[in-house]
Amino acid sequence: MVRLSKYFRFSIILLLIYFACGTKQTFPSGEAEISSTQLKKILDDKIDVIIIDVRTSEEYTGELGHIPVSILRPVREIESWASEFDSLKSKNIKIIIVCRSGIRSATATKYFIEKGFVNVYNLVGGMQAWNKAQYPIEKNLPENNE
Repeated sequence: MVRLSKYFRFSIILLLIYFACGTKQTFPSGEAEISSTQLKKILDDKIDVIIIDVRTSEEYTGELGHIPVSILRPVREIESWASEFDSLKSKNIKIIIVCRSGIRSATATKYFIEKGFVNVYNLVGGMQAWNKAQYPIEKNLPENNE
């Protein structure tokens, strides 16, 4: 068996890390991710976007709050509310999915992609990242959260 030099093995490891950590992040099934900075720019530029927060109502109004223009739709009930957004499948309106840390929103994003949506993005780091960047939040639960 051929022994590879330490330098060659190190180079291969660096290449693997480089390709694994590219600037455009996607999940294996192809759904995209968006950073808090990118989302803030979209909101500041007043670009059409729908932000769906998939946490519980307690989390939505809790310590981390929520993005002011977001709507609350808990991920555990996704099959009952996802069809509300079917009319957006072919439109050029971005749908951003948000949760506490980006894990539940990744699940919801995957669900939307599997249902044929193309402009769906998971907020990387969720509300934790949004808060860390000190972007605006609200903590109230609107009477009619639609």
